[in-house]
Amino acid sequence: MESAQPVILQTLELNGYSATDAEFQILSSDTRRVVFLVKLAGRSVLVAKVADRAAAAPLHAEHLGLTGLSGSGHLAIPFTHAVNTVDSCAVLLMQYLESHRIAHSSNWEEFGASLAKHHAASAAKHYGWPEDNFVGATLQQNTWCDDWVSFNQEQRLGFQLGLANKSGLLRDDESELVSRVVARLADFIPRHPPASLLHGDLWSGNAIQTQAAGRGVIALIDPAAYHGDPIADIAMMALFGGFPEACFEGYFSVSRVSDRMKSRISVYQLYHMLNHLNLFGRGYVGSVMSIAQSLLRL
Repeated sequence: MESAQPVILQTLELNGYSATDAEFQILSSDTRRVVFLVKLAGRSVLVAKVADRAAAAPLHAEHLGLTGLSGSGHLAIPFTHAVNTVDSCAVLLMQYLESHRIAHSSNWEEFGASLAKHHAASAAKHYGWPEDNFVGATLQQNTWCDDWVSFNQEQRLGFQLGLANKSGLLRDDESELVSRVVARLADFIPRHPPASLLHGDLWSGNAIQTQAAGRGVIALIDPAAYHGDPIADIAMMALFGGFPEACFEGYFSVSRVSDRMKSRISVYQLYHMLNHLNLFGRGYVGSVMSIAQSLLRL
């Protein structure tokens, strides 16, 4: 871990920071990367994410996603520098967001409304993203497509189902049940919804309660960005909880989407449950089966 510090110092200097008297604190570490809090002279604080050069793709994807999400001007997104490669390492420098618990429902309502405005302002002509990226540690395919049903059949549910089958995580009958959902996706989701720029992995851990200009805001981190149905973000927000009702009220005060909401949310939640199955094992089979069965009853 100590060997990463000289690499960070060089990266700071490459990006115009004075690295004199920099202080380092490890925030997290796993097999993919180490995340440091970096305190600079003059009270500036940054986050530095360090990975092996050969494993730089997730850092590049994070930078591209955050930069894209900031483009509409409606969301609070931490500033990031482009990924630098120094020696055998890749380093992503980004703004540090200090956590401040938000107690006022009005702040959450404002975030929901801002997310809806972002979705409305960021629509593209096709579904996908300029490059593949990652949802958690799983590869997320993003080849451009002009048909949302086909995109989900091939690059979302179908892709995750293929991973689960290859790993032997589903029995034949379980796999067949999910395959039936994939075959019937046109019954559950629209073929041509707005192609909004999505966060893509919007659970509560990626929504940081912080402050800006003396007021509470919710800032977004760690995206799995792509253009798709805006309800996909809402589905992930609702999946594991953590977002107060005021947030959804704020969103739907701006967005009037209502067509097939139940089935759309279920399809997009099934994608994330399949991903959790692939990441963490058969403990998520029950949730996958429950969602698939509920869709097939519609």
